[in-house]
Amino acid sequence: MEDFSLDRADSQVPDSDVPDAGDRPDTGPCGYDKPFRSPPVPVDLGAAGTNWGGWLSPDESRIYFASYRDGGTKLYFATRDGGRGSFASTVAPLGCCNTRPNETTPTLTDDRRLMVFAGGVSTQERYDLFITQWVDASNDFADATALQQLNISGTVDEWAPFLASGGRKLWFSSNRSGEYDIYVANLAADGGVQNSALVQGISVSGAHDDNPVLSANGQNLYFSSTRNGANVAVWVAHRNNVSDDHKSWGAPILAGVPDMALQDQERPVWISPDECRLYYMVQHQGDDKYRQLYMVERGP
Repeated sequence: MEDFSLDRADSQVPDSDVPDAGDRPDTGPCGYDKPFRSPPVPVDLGAAGTNWGGWLSPDESRIYFASYRDGGTKLYFATRDGGRGSFASTVAPLGCCNTRPNETTPTLTDDRRLMVFAGGVSTQERYDLFITQWVDASNDFADATALQQLNISGTVDEWAPFLASGGRKLWFSSNRSGEYDIYVANLAADGGVQNSALVQGISVSGAHDDNPVLSANGQNLYFSSTRNGANVAVWVAHRNNVSDDHKSWGAPILAGVPDMALQDQERPVWISPDECRLYYMVQHQGDDKYRQLYMVERGP
């Protein structure tokens, strides 16, 4: 098996209880409990309406995303100057991948040495997760391999991965229990998967929970959900104890993302390290194929 080793030194964080809403300290202008401002700004990737999923570098100058602009959903990357402005003139397909029926929802470590994405399985309407490592600037990434210890055969989707903790943790969504819930697993240095488990503090029976995005400090988990009988919207859960991925979460709250339209579906894809800017995908109700990335800000 290939060596996917990274700097994986664990940090020890003291246990503490998640406070009730009334006991929360002021989280600052970009705190997880602060609403985002209107209006959302479209992320210009060209081929509007075909772009979805996405991961950005910490300075927001580089993006990896999925698009069906050329037929089938494939992986692309693009760059821009200064972390603002258009990506459209630099969009190019990734040379490493795009060999499966559909490939989407790429996620990378901050140093871009490791990438995980969801790939279609044969002609079946389901996805597995795949992993690849950066090679060089000309070839981008090596050929991807399936995360066999994580993927479940049959009709199970493994979907919407998000790498965190320098590549040591992989958050993802799966319908292995019969409905879509959020899971987290440890990634070993050789790319093996260990201790995959349901995030119990997030799951709600009957809800479709998807697209996990963890903040840089590990305290806030953004995700999409249909809980409370609502359409797909962005929610966020908070924890103080970052050493427990499963049971330390407080009750999720709506993330305060402005509605594009009441029936649109909104899914997070990336949050800036200071949590002042959220990138998310909008899927328009009544047009399953129309997907577009937006950015929204909060703060003073």
